[in-house]
Amino acid sequence: MNKKLGVLILSLVMISVLALGFVAAIDPIESLGNQIAKLIEPANRALHFIVGDTAGKIDASTIFLSKILLLILIISLVSLILDRIPILSDSSTMKWVISIVVGILGIRFLSGDIVAAILLPYNTMAIAMSIIFPFIIYGAFVYSTIYTPTGRRIAWAFFGLVFLFIWFMRASDESLGNVTSLYPLAAAVSLGMMLIDGTIARLQKRMAKEKAMSVTAYRHYLDLLKEYETAEQRYTTAVRVGNAKAIAAAKSELNKLDVALSALKV
Repeated sequence: MNKKLGVLILSLVMISVLALGFVAAIDPIESLGNQIAKLIEPANRALHFIVGDTAGKIDASTIFLSKILLLILIISLVSLILDRIPILSDSSTMKWVISIVVGILGIRFLSGDIVAAILLPYNTMAIAMSIIFPFIIYGAFVYSTIYTPTGRRIAWAFFGLVFLFIWFMRASDESLGNVTSLYPLAAAVSLGMMLIDGTIARLQKRMAKEKAMSVTAYRHYLDLLKEYETAEQRYTTAVRVGNAKAIAAAKSELNKLDVALSALKV
Protein backbone atom coordinates (compact mmCIF):
# COMPACT_ATOMS: atom_id res chain seq x y z
CA MET A 1 0.00 0.00 0.00
CA ASN A 2 1.57 3.26 -1.10
CA LYS A 3 0.72 6.88 -0.51
CA LYS A 4 -1.62 7.03 -3.50
CA LEU A 5 -3.62 4.09 -2.18
CA GLY A 6 -3.86 5.68 1.25
CA VAL A 7 -5.10 8.92 -0.30
CA LEU A 8 -7.57 6.89 -2.38
CA ILE A 9 -9.00 5.24 0.75
CA LEU A 10 -9.47 8.61 2.45
CA SER A 11 -11.05 10.01 -0.71
CA LEU A 12 -13.50 7.10 -0.90
CA VAL A 13 -14.50 7.71 2.71
CA MET A 14 -15.20 11.38 2.00
CA ILE A 15 -17.02 10.60 -1.26
CA SER A 16 -19.25 8.08 0.53
CA VAL A 17 -20.20 10.61 3.19
CA LEU A 18 -20.88 13.35 0.64
CA ALA A 19 -22.77 10.98 -1.63
CA LEU A 20 -25.12 10.05 1.21
CA GLY A 21 -25.92 13.70 1.84
CA PHE A 22 -26.24 14.38 -1.87
CA VAL A 23 -28.68 11.52 -2.42
CA ALA A 24 -30.78 12.53 0.57
CA ALA A 25 -30.99 16.14 -0.60
CA ILE A 26 -32.23 15.53 -4.18
CA ASP A 27 -35.93 14.75 -4.51
CA PRO A 28 -36.48 14.98 -8.32
CA ILE A 29 -34.25 11.96 -8.97
CA GLU A 30 -35.32 9.92 -5.97
CA SER A 31 -35.34 6.60 -7.83
CA LEU A 32 -31.78 7.12 -9.04
CA GLY A 33 -30.85 8.20 -5.56
CA ASN A 34 -32.25 5.00 -4.10
CA GLN A 35 -30.18 2.95 -6.53
CA ILE A 36 -27.04 4.85 -5.61
CA ALA A 37 -27.88 4.47 -1.92
CA LYS A 38 -28.14 0.69 -2.36
CA LEU A 39 -24.73 0.60 -4.05
CA ILE A 40 -23.03 2.51 -1.28
CA GLU A 41 -24.99 0.87 1.55
CA PRO A 42 -22.12 -1.57 2.40
CA ALA A 43 -19.69 1.35 2.66
CA ASN A 44 -22.25 3.23 4.74
CA ARG A 45 -22.58 0.33 7.16
CA ALA A 46 -18.83 -0.06 7.39
CA LEU A 47 -18.45 3.65 8.14
CA HIS A 48 -21.10 3.55 10.84
CA PHE A 49 -19.41 0.53 12.39
CA ILE A 50 -16.03 2.34 12.37
CA VAL A 51 -17.49 5.59 13.67
CA GLY A 52 -19.47 3.96 16.47
CA ASP A 53 -21.80 5.87 18.77
CA THR A 54 -23.24 9.11 17.37
CA ALA A 55 -25.63 9.98 20.21
CA GLY A 56 -25.01 13.22 22.05
CA LYS A 57 -26.17 16.75 22.77
CA ILE A 58 -25.79 17.71 19.10
CA ASP A 59 -27.46 15.95 16.18
CA ALA A 60 -26.17 12.54 15.08
CA SER A 61 -25.29 13.65 11.53
CA THR A 62 -22.96 16.34 12.89
CA ILE A 63 -21.27 13.87 15.21
CA PHE A 64 -20.96 11.33 12.38
CA LEU A 65 -19.35 13.83 9.99
CA SER A 66 -17.11 15.17 12.78
CA LYS A 67 -15.86 11.68 13.57
CA ILE A 68 -15.10 11.02 9.89
CA LEU A 69 -13.13 14.27 9.66
CA LEU A 70 -11.32 13.47 12.91
CA LEU A 71 -10.47 10.03 11.50
CA ILE A 72 -8.93 11.61 8.40
CA LEU A 73 -7.06 14.15 10.54
CA ILE A 74 -5.65 11.50 12.88
CA ILE A 75 -4.58 9.22 10.02
CA SER A 76 -2.87 12.10 8.25
CA LEU A 77 -1.02 13.28 11.36
CA VAL A 78 0.06 9.78 12.39
CA SER A 79 1.29 9.15 8.84
CA LEU A 80 3.40 12.32 8.96
CA ILE A 81 4.86 11.28 12.33
CA LEU A 82 5.66 7.76 11.13
CA ASP A 83 7.47 9.23 8.14
CA ARG A 84 10.08 10.50 10.60
CA ILE A 85 10.68 7.05 12.11
CA PRO A 86 13.36 5.29 9.98
CA ILE A 87 12.16 1.74 10.64
CA LEU A 88 8.64 2.61 9.43
CA SER A 89 9.26 5.33 6.85
CA ASP A 90 10.74 2.75 4.46
CA SER A 91 7.59 0.58 4.62
CA SER A 92 4.53 2.31 3.19
CA THR A 93 2.32 -0.67 3.99
CA MET A 94 3.16 -0.73 7.70
CA LYS A 95 2.97 3.05 7.94
CA TRP A 96 -0.56 3.21 6.50
CA VAL A 97 -1.76 0.14 8.42
CA ILE A 98 -0.63 1.66 11.71
CA SER A 99 -2.04 5.08 10.77
CA ILE A 100 -5.45 3.64 9.89
CA VAL A 101 -5.59 1.40 12.99
CA VAL A 102 -4.63 4.29 15.27
CA GLY A 103 -7.19 6.52 13.57
CA ILE A 104 -10.02 4.00 13.93
CA LEU A 105 -9.15 3.29 17.57
CA GLY A 106 -8.96 7.00 18.15
CA ILE A 107 -12.53 7.78 17.05
CA ARG A 108 -14.38 4.45 17.45
CA PHE A 109 -15.11 4.80 21.18
CA LEU A 110 -15.54 8.58 21.35
CA SER A 111 -18.96 9.52 22.69
CA GLY A 112 -21.03 12.23 21.09
CA ASP A 113 -20.48 14.53 24.07
CA ILE A 114 -16.70 14.16 23.79
CA VAL A 115 -16.89 14.97 20.08
CA ALA A 116 -18.93 18.07 20.89
CA ALA A 117 -16.26 19.10 23.40
CA ILE A 118 -13.54 18.49 20.80
CA LEU A 119 -15.36 20.76 18.36
CA LEU A 120 -15.34 23.73 20.76
CA PRO A 121 -11.64 24.64 20.26
CA TYR A 122 -12.12 24.39 16.48
CA ASN A 123 -15.12 26.71 16.70
CA THR A 124 -13.08 29.13 18.79
CA MET A 125 -10.17 28.91 16.36
CA ALA A 126 -12.48 29.56 13.41
CA ILE A 127 -13.93 32.64 15.08
CA ALA A 128 -10.48 33.89 16.11
CA MET A 129 -9.12 33.35 12.60
CA SER A 130 -12.13 35.16 11.18
CA ILE A 131 -10.95 38.16 13.21
CA ILE A 132 -7.17 37.83 12.88
CA PHE A 133 -6.91 37.27 9.14
CA PRO A 134 -9.05 40.26 8.13
CA PHE A 135 -6.98 42.28 10.61
CA ILE A 136 -3.73 41.23 8.93
CA ILE A 137 -5.11 41.78 5.43
CA TYR A 138 -6.51 45.17 6.39
CA GLY A 139 -3.20 46.20 7.97
CA ALA A 140 -1.32 45.24 4.82
CA PHE A 141 -3.82 47.26 2.79
CA VAL A 142 -3.51 50.32 5.03
CA TYR A 143 0.31 50.47 5.04
CA SER A 144 0.69 49.68 1.34
CA THR A 145 -1.90 52.12 -0.03
CA ILE A 146 -2.32 54.97 2.47
CA TYR A 147 0.78 57.15 2.80
CA THR A 148 -0.40 59.88 5.17
CA PRO A 149 -0.56 59.40 8.97
CA THR A 150 -3.99 61.03 9.19
CA GLY A 151 -5.40 58.75 6.51
CA ARG A 152 -4.07 55.64 8.25
CA ARG A 153 -5.46 56.71 11.62
CA ILE A 154 -8.89 57.32 10.08
CA ALA A 155 -8.73 53.87 8.46
CA TRP A 156 -7.89 52.20 11.77
CA ALA A 157 -10.63 54.15 13.57
CA PHE A 158 -13.17 52.96 10.99
CA PHE A 159 -11.94 49.38 11.38
CA GLY A 160 -12.35 49.56 15.15
CA LEU A 161 -15.88 50.94 14.80
CA VAL A 162 -16.78 48.00 12.55
CA PHE A 163 -15.65 45.53 15.22
CA LEU A 164 -17.62 47.39 17.88
CA PHE A 165 -20.70 47.25 15.66
CA ILE A 166 -20.27 43.48 15.13
CA TRP A 167 -19.82 43.02 18.89
CA PHE A 168 -23.01 44.98 19.54
CA MET A 169 -24.92 42.85 17.03
CA ARG A 170 -23.61 39.51 18.38
CA ALA A 171 -23.41 40.26 22.08
CA SER A 172 -26.71 38.49 22.71
CA ASP A 173 -25.73 35.35 20.77
CA GLU A 174 -25.27 32.78 23.55
CA SER A 175 -23.90 30.16 21.13
CA LEU A 176 -20.68 32.17 20.81
CA GLY A 177 -20.05 32.17 24.56
CA ASN A 178 -17.02 34.20 25.68
CA VAL A 179 -15.71 34.36 22.13
CA THR A 180 -17.61 37.61 21.60
CA SER A 181 -15.02 39.30 23.82
CA LEU A 182 -12.62 39.03 20.88
CA TYR A 183 -14.51 41.75 19.04
CA PRO A 184 -13.94 44.57 21.57
CA LEU A 185 -10.37 43.28 21.90
CA ALA A 186 -9.92 43.70 18.14
CA ALA A 187 -11.40 47.20 18.40
CA ALA A 188 -8.91 48.00 21.17
CA VAL A 189 -6.07 46.73 19.00
CA SER A 190 -7.31 49.00 16.19
CA LEU A 191 -7.12 51.91 18.64
CA GLY A 192 -3.60 50.83 19.58
CA MET A 193 -2.64 50.77 15.90
CA MET A 194 -3.83 54.36 15.65
CA LEU A 195 -1.60 55.38 18.57
CA ILE A 196 1.56 53.62 17.31
CA ASP A 197 1.04 54.42 13.63
CA GLY A 198 4.16 56.60 13.53
CA THR A 199 6.32 53.84 15.01
CA ILE A 200 4.99 51.27 12.53
CA ALA A 201 5.52 53.63 9.60
CA ARG A 202 9.14 54.27 10.67
CA LEU A 203 9.68 50.53 11.09
CA GLN A 204 8.25 49.94 7.61
CA LYS A 205 10.64 52.48 6.09
CA ARG A 206 13.57 50.96 7.98
CA MET A 207 12.71 47.49 6.71
CA ALA A 208 12.51 48.82 3.16
CA LYS A 209 15.96 50.39 3.54
CA GLU A 210 17.42 47.20 5.00
CA LYS A 211 15.99 45.22 2.11
CA ALA A 212 17.60 47.59 -0.38
CA MET A 213 20.87 47.48 1.55
CA SER A 214 20.90 43.70 1.49
CA VAL A 215 20.79 43.75 -2.31
CA THR A 216 23.64 46.26 -2.38
CA ALA A 217 25.61 44.18 0.10
CA TYR A 218 25.17 41.08 -2.03
CA ARG A 219 26.47 42.89 -5.10
CA HIS A 220 29.41 44.14 -3.05
CA TYR A 221 30.02 40.55 -1.95
CA LEU A 222 30.17 39.37 -5.56
CA ASP A 223 32.61 42.16 -6.41
CA LEU A 224 34.81 41.20 -3.45
CA LEU A 225 34.83 37.57 -4.61
CA LYS A 226 36.04 38.60 -8.05
CA GLU A 227 38.76 40.76 -6.51
CA TYR A 228 39.72 37.87 -4.23
CA GLU A 229 40.09 35.48 -7.16
CA THR A 230 42.24 38.02 -9.00
CA ALA A 231 44.41 38.58 -5.90
CA GLU A 232 44.87 34.81 -5.47
CA GLN A 233 46.00 34.51 -9.07
CA ARG A 234 48.53 37.32 -8.54
CA TYR A 235 49.75 35.65 -5.36
CA THR A 236 50.15 32.28 -7.13
CA THR A 237 52.04 33.92 -9.99
CA ALA A 238 54.29 35.84 -7.60
CA VAL A 239 55.11 32.64 -5.68
CA ARG A 240 55.90 30.78 -8.89
CA VAL A 241 58.16 33.58 -10.14
CA GLY A 242 59.71 34.09 -6.73
CA ASN A 243 59.07 37.85 -6.56
CA ALA A 244 59.12 38.64 -2.83
CA LYS A 245 57.74 42.16 -3.28
CA ALA A 246 54.81 40.92 -5.35
CA ILE A 247 54.16 38.13 -2.85
CA ALA A 248 53.97 40.62 0.02
CA ALA A 249 51.68 42.93 -1.93
CA ALA A 250 49.39 40.03 -2.88
CA LYS A 251 49.27 38.80 0.74
CA SER A 252 48.39 42.28 1.95
CA GLU A 253 45.59 42.56 -0.58
CA LEU A 254 44.22 39.12 0.35
CA ASN A 255 44.21 40.07 4.04
CA LYS A 256 42.25 43.25 3.29
CA LEU A 257 39.73 41.29 1.24
CA ASP A 258 39.37 38.74 4.06
CA VAL A 259 38.55 41.55 6.46
CA ALA A 260 36.00 43.00 4.02
CA LEU A 261 34.33 39.60 3.55
CA SER A 262 34.27 39.02 7.31
CA ALA A 263 32.54 42.37 7.75
CA LEU A 264 29.76 41.10 5.47
CA LYS A 265 29.50 37.96 7.64
CA VAL A 266 29.98 35.55 4.75
